[in-house]
Amino acid sequence: MLKPAPIVKRLGTFLLSFSLIFTPQLTRAATISLLSGLSHLEMDLGSADLRVEQIDSNMQLATDARGILKVAHVKAKRVLITMKENNKVNTENPNLLPEKINLLLPIIVQDAAIDEIVIKSGESTTTLKHVSLSLDASDKNLKIVLSKVTILVVQKSKGLVEKYDAKMQLNINNQKPFNLDGFIEAIQKDGEKNDAKNSVKVDLSGSLQHLHFSNKTALSNRNNANNGLLIVPYTGQPDTFAQIITEGEISLEGHYPVTLHTSLQNFKPELALNNPNTLTGLINLKVDGIGELSPSANFKVSAQTTRSRLNASPLQINAAFFIENKQLKALNLTASLAKNQLSAAGDLGAEGSNISWNANLSGLSSLGEEFAGTLKSNGKIKQQIDSLSFQYQLSAEKLRLPDLIKIENIQAQGTISTASGDALSGGTLANDIKVIGLSKNDSAPINASLMVNGLLEKHVLSLAINNTNNTDDIFNVESIISGGFGSANPAQNNWQGQIESITSANSQKITLANPARMQWSSEYGFALQNFALNINQGKVLIESLLVNNNATNFLQTKGHIDQLALQDLPSRLLALPSNIKQNLVLNGSWNINVADTIDADIKILRDSGDVLLIKEDNKTLTLGIENMLADLNIQHNNLKADIRIAGSNLGTFNADFNSALTKSGARFGLSQSAPLKLNIDGQLKTLAWQPFPSTIADAQSDGIVQLKVTADGTISAPNLMGNITGNALSFNLPSQGVHLRNGTLKADFTDKSLAIKQLIFTSGAGTIQATGHAELSDGKPTFNLDWRADKLSALSRTDRFLVLTGTAKTQLQDNLLTLNGDFKVLNGLFELPKNSAPTLSDDVIIISQGEDLAEKQKRKANPNALKINISALNIDFGPKPTTSSLSNGGTNIATVFDPNKQFIVRGNGIEGSITGAVTLSGKPDGTINSKGSLDIDGTYLAYGQILNIGTGTINFSGPIENAGLNILATRNASPVKPGVQITGNMRIPTVKLVSTPEVSDSDKLSWLILGQPLSTAGESGVAILSLAANSLLSNGDSVPLQTRLARSAGFDSLSVNGSNASTYSVSVGKRLSQNLYIGYEKSLFGLLNVAKLTYDITKRISLVTRAGSDSAVDVLYTFNFD
Repeated sequence: MLKPAPIVKRLGTFLLSFSLIFTPQLTRAATISLLSGLSHLEMDLGSADLRVEQIDSNMQLATDARGILKVAHVKAKRVLITMKENNKVNTENPNLLPEKINLLLPIIVQDAAIDEIVIKSGESTTTLKHVSLSLDASDKNLKIVLSKVTILVVQKSKGLVEKYDAKMQLNINNQKPFNLDGFIEAIQKDGEKNDAKNSVKVDLSGSLQHLHFSNKTALSNRNNANNGLLIVPYTGQPDTFAQIITEGEISLEGHYPVTLHTSLQNFKPELALNNPNTLTGLINLKVDGIGELSPSANFKVSAQTTRSRLNASPLQINAAFFIENKQLKALNLTASLAKNQLSAAGDLGAEGSNISWNANLSGLSSLGEEFAGTLKSNGKIKQQIDSLSFQYQLSAEKLRLPDLIKIENIQAQGTISTASGDALSGGTLANDIKVIGLSKNDSAPINASLMVNGLLEKHVLSLAINNTNNTDDIFNVESIISGGFGSANPAQNNWQGQIESITSANSQKITLANPARMQWSSEYGFALQNFALNINQGKVLIESLLVNNNATNFLQTKGHIDQLALQDLPSRLLALPSNIKQNLVLNGSWNINVADTIDADIKILRDSGDVLLIKEDNKTLTLGIENMLADLNIQHNNLKADIRIAGSNLGTFNADFNSALTKSGARFGLSQSAPLKLNIDGQLKTLAWQPFPSTIADAQSDGIVQLKVTADGTISAPNLMGNITGNALSFNLPSQGVHLRNGTLKADFTDKSLAIKQLIFTSGAGTIQATGHAELSDGKPTFNLDWRADKLSALSRTDRFLVLTGTAKTQLQDNLLTLNGDFKVLNGLFELPKNSAPTLSDDVIIISQGEDLAEKQKRKANPNALKINISALNIDFGPKPTTSSLSNGGTNIATVFDPNKQFIVRGNGIEGSITGAVTLSGKPDGTINSKGSLDIDGTYLAYGQILNIGTGTINFSGPIENAGLNILATRNASPVKPGVQITGNMRIPTVKLVSTPEVSDSDKLSWLILGQPLSTAGESGVAILSLAANSLLSNGDSVPLQTRLARSAGFDSLSVNGSNASTYSVSVGKRLSQNLYIGYEKSLFGLLNVAKLTYDITKRISLVTRAGSDSAVDVLYTFNFD
């Protein structure tokens, strides 16, 4: 955790203490009293009292010939410095430095050791431990060396909070202006491990009249388990991501004038957040201050950014304010990032003063790809007599936040006042917050509202959560919480209250059995007692819950569950496949204490109920569960887990697991070196209870499995022994036509691996088998498997089947699954899906990329997700089939193929076979590269005509979407043989009309569609050709070719009309307004030349005027018939 302020405060205390001791005006006023045996020493320093206790009797005092007093072996138990209060300020001649420090005689103190120095100033106390110092003082120079001191900040309720190691060295010339040089250094330590955390070194120079200080540090998160920011000495190392340069000057006389210049340079948020994909940029911030410390702190501060950006957007921050007599004055803050604006202005401190602020965040996407939407807010902070009031308004729309959180709308407004008394005199809370459409990770959205009303001392929170998806059985909940701060000032951080009620609106009755007490404070954390929730006939009781991240014991909880039916829980908490039904009722208890170690006792056991399975043949099977127990016990990080399950139709499963947890930072886990003892014995009669991911929700498995495993080693080297056998194994995925049956498995556990000696399934008339081994490496699964398929029916559906033979090798390493294979397709069928639903054309671009972003965020949330790489997958569809010839030896008329030996593609007008071979490589979620060639033989049905695919070749070389096309489909017609030729690639195909012999394009289309030339086509034929040409030439675009041509020329419409060559004409039109349309029609070969103006008087009545070869004025009345 980055805490520079406490370090500066402690260093300031050092410097101030020594200045008080050695400032001349204090020295001249001092009186010394030596008690018997020099057991202690007392001095009056004027502004402070000094007391040295329990001085070691072995201390040696001596003077040399020069009259220098040498003190050796100085040891003292305790030094107490008590600052005196002095409210009188000498404004005429304040705090003047003397000409020099007058000493009774020169003195040298060597290696003085003090166990404890306590500095008291008012109500604050600073304690220094294990102090080692030396002093060399004369009329000319003073040298003070503080070689070691440990600063401990301790609070009774929290124990050790902060720990610092510090040292200091000062060389002071004993004559005004007291020129000096030196440094002060402090290192913050981890209280438990004593590891170095924040480190600050301040160099001192100048004089006591003009004391110059400077410091150069960097920000880093190295060696920090909590990923917090650390202040470290600047060394230019790459693991630092910002520099902090501070310099300034202070005078120890007069009103202690101060100047301060601090700059944050080259701050890189992506390194600070350890997430380069979220927020990137560069921030440079400069802060300047000037003022004085006495008689009260008065400062003028300004801050601004230079050359700063976030996610490629300029970041600008400008701020200025005064601090005068503990009041904030003339605040002026402006900040902008892309379309996001923030401003604040005003005064605070004097009665009636206020600061108003306004935020318009209309470009949240500039914060990163995980953000989107708009947020607007404004408010005011008002200073009352002895209190503050805060007023705000907030609205947000279409929010997208990290962790796949989406919010449709937020509306909030309220007032918070810290004034005491009743509602009329202040101290009120009046807040109303409404959230609409809150969802996470594609879950059903919910609506929520929160109202907080009352006084700080006594208020009520009303919370309501409503589900927007009626098909989801998650409960709608309303809750009321009452409470208040122990004082009107919430800064005292003590809130007490209770949960008054919790009720559910749906059939799953959820109610609060009795009010539950709650408490929160910054010192003790959060506490909840006797929280009893009734869920239908069941009950969940949290007897106690204490969470305090600031304390040694930061989590304690105890409770139990009674008669809790799992079917009463929301389905999203216990998602089961549709073929599994259950009515299990559970009991349980827990007692957890998390501190430096974990002690826990958790038990869950079956009370009643069973599980019903629906098999693939729609037969049902009850597991007959008789016993179900899960017992987890942890004592001082030593973990023991027991699982016991038994059922008449399920079989038995018993497992014992023993290991030890290790704390790393604030988390506990199993290290690779943790000891491991494991004993598993399973005799399972069925696997039909096995659930599968939602992506294959209809999958079902079954079989008989015997499992015996023991381990006696560590997590990384478990020393496994045992075996697993399976019989009558099956796996079915009906939606994809996968049916694997009659499976057998034989595998042995050895050391840390599982050797699969035999795994075989049958499907159709063929088989698939695998051998290999699997193991856990550094907590991640790895395996190498060799597969062999022999006439395997890989897919078996009415519209899709595939029979193949071949071999494959799969390897899993570091969450990367690599696939190599060589398969020959024996026969198969693939029916193309019908284009029943309209699709958007390529010229329609969806700006929102929520789905793609969601996938990205899922991958970020789960960096260990499985990745797939196809190294080389060879697929052979067989050689090109033979052809038949006319009996008279003429030209081939059809391609003949055997459907039992070919791979057939059918659908969208295509019916034919695919032959050839292709090799695939790459990543399915990236680019798939291909190499090879496929041939298509068959027919293509288009515009009611069957076209024969004479040439059908797809050449693969590179990304699969760039495969080259060479396809020619022709119609058998005479004397002209028309057709369509497709070239280019799969991404941008080119369609061209061809014919033998060569004729005009219009005749090619006419012969293709009508089987006759354009000159003999009637009016209906021309209309058909117009539609066909539009469909053909538009190439599947959602906007017809005619419309796109018209728009490119500045018109709204373009059409070709006529039934023969003599009547062909072209017309264009443009709508000038909602009711006015102008058109022009020109004959291609005749004399027609007409301009037409149409004005729509009403929806039914329009006025049409024509000018040109056909001039007229018409009034039209339009009828509509359904």
